[in-house]
Amino acid sequence: MWNFVGKFAFMILKYAESILLVRLLGAGEYGVLGEMLNTHALIVMFVGLGLGNALLKFLPEVREQKSNEREFLLRFILLRTVFLVGAAIVVGVFGSWFAETFVHDPTRGVLFVAAGALIVTTGLQNILTRVLVSRYHQKELNLIQAGITAAYLALAAAVLVMGGGILEVMLANVATAAVGCVVFGRQVWNRTPRMPDAPRYATVWSRVAKYSASLYAYDLLNLVLANRLDILLIGLLHKDMHEVTAYILAYNFATNSLSLFTKVFAEGFTLSTVADVYAKGDMPRVRRVFSAVTEYTYLFVTPIAVGGAVLMGDLFRLMYGEAGEGAIAPAVYFLLVMGLGKYQGVTANFLGAMDKERALITSRAIFGVLNVVLNLLWIPKYGALGACWATCVATVVGVVFEAIILHRVLRPDYPMAFWAKVGGVSLVMGAAVWGVIQALPPIEAIRVVVGLIVGAGVYAVGVIVTKPVSPNLADLVASLKAPGAKTVARLLGAKG
Repeated sequence: MWNFVGKFAFMILKYAESILLVRLLGAGEYGVLGEMLNTHALIVMFVGLGLGNALLKFLPEVREQKSNEREFLLRFILLRTVFLVGAAIVVGVFGSWFAETFVHDPTRGVLFVAAGALIVTTGLQNILTRVLVSRYHQKELNLIQAGITAAYLALAAAVLVMGGGILEVMLANVATAAVGCVVFGRQVWNRTPRMPDAPRYATVWSRVAKYSASLYAYDLLNLVLANRLDILLIGLLHKDMHEVTAYILAYNFATNSLSLFTKVFAEGFTLSTVADVYAKGDMPRVRRVFSAVTEYTYLFVTPIAVGGAVLMGDLFRLMYGEAGEGAIAPAVYFLLVMGLGKYQGVTANFLGAMDKERALITSRAIFGVLNVVLNLLWIPKYGALGACWATCVATVVGVVFEAIILHRVLRPDYPMAFWAKVGGVSLVMGAAVWGVIQALPPIEAIRVVVGLIVGAGVYAVGVIVTKPVSPNLADLVASLKAPGAKTVARLLGAKG
């Protein structure tokens, strides 16, 4: 339960962050901040070398072999630190060039000095949180992340109210991320057993390096399928920071909303669990886990996508005012297509855990090229909407292709009855919400609140009546080690 509370609070704070910064900075300045943070995130990914994914893959083996886990972790963290610091120095030295290239204002080079500091702090925080995820400590992790985000939000609001700008917001981000590194570092150190006499990890490090390199290539390919490249290209090709703002608001709202409940089992849970089961050669159980994860994902994603699309106009006007108008259409597209695209999250974790990362990389390469080509064609003319269309087309084609790959290697039992019931109930819910809000006065707050209440009620009743979740799959969720699994399983109808 605390895992859910922490993650839910974190997601709500992310909504609050976007509302606060858009309204206090304005749409144009928020776009500049968005380009800055996007560049920072790209650099963190480029110097990540796939080490975070390798941790999730090989830490279970280290523990199974009773090897010296502290030595193994220190090697990873030190290697990551060297590359992060090197990247931060480069970004700081060439700050004016980065500013002219990405935000079209060379006088803002100091912002990239702050971005360099943020590269180090957030990069280290990422690797430390992955260690905690591999140990299923999501409860503490999510609560701490929510606290860090709340602190950042409070600092950012304070400096903006006192007349500060983007630089002060960036420094607030650096300060809270540094605190996060200290807190997570202590958690990792205290929870890693002291085993001075334990042998070194028996697996050859070249295998770790090979796996890291493969998934590093996968991360780079995800760059051209996700929002990072789109934001970069909007800034470079369209050069209107308002369009950057529209894209960021639409994309972030869609991804955060669709992840609001599935985040309970997110951030490596699936990869760690499947890696554990697959290592034991238990393919029937791998198939059952696949079905359980798929049902759990779409139980929440489907109604959020449908209901969100119906309420999107009123919701964005309420949250962002005029700054949100340009984001409404892209957000509707993203919600519906990314809802379908959540299946790629399932396929990616299973193919990666089953040592089929090369097939996954091939798939992402094909559709990465498609996304880039469409971006180059559509962004100059359509801006944020063109980037949205490009991502949506690539996502749909990618879902089909990766579903075929997974079917060949896993032969899963697909929950067709579940999909039919949940899809039907969601469409009924969407129609009910649309009918109700049409009868209400044109006041965004009233429409959103009433629409959410009606939607949640209709969907809950529909799920209770149709009982879409298979009892044996609910029982399987209860048997998993992730925090909150038993609570979720009881809600889904698990026995006992």
